[in-house]
Amino acid sequence: MLEYNGIATSLFIFGAVTLPQIYVHMWLSTALLGVKPPRFWTRLLKVSILPMVYMEAMYWILPVSLHLVNGLITSLLIHILMFKGQPIKKRILLWAFTYLLLIVSDSGCALAYMQFFEISTFAASPWYIKSLFYWPIFMLVALIAWHIHKRDLAPAARLGNSWLD
Repeated sequence: MLEYNGIATSLFIFGAVTLPQIYVHMWLSTALLGVKPPRFWTRLLKVSILPMVYMEAMYWILPVSLHLVNGLITSLLIHILMFKGQPIKKRILLWAFTYLLLIVSDSGCALAYMQFFEISTFAASPWYIKSLFYWPIFMLVALIAWHIHKRDLAPAARLGNSWLD
């Protein structure tokens, strides 16, 4: 059985790190590709929350070796279901863009952290300290997404459209 501290930590990580991270990166992906489905903000929130809730629930059930595969498959299925109005290739591209941005962002964050601290310090620090380190990245990604979204720039839309042909 889980102890309270483990559940509280998981909920904190979900609310303070995972959800904002997925939300802003998903927003940036949709802005870059020019995807604006009906009820955009609600859909974006659902695409951010649903896979994370499922993965957090499965975290304690599935073996660690399946966590990555479970997360990728779950988020892909949610993307496919939530963006029904888009062609299937565009939904897959949106999912891939989001994960590519997440990988680049996390890698950049880790590299920046290692410029100032030992990686062992980061691993040993509490989650609330780690979450503070991520928030400037989230705000930067949100600012870029807002700028692209507001001006309808969609710089990667041509890439998405050429892949669809």
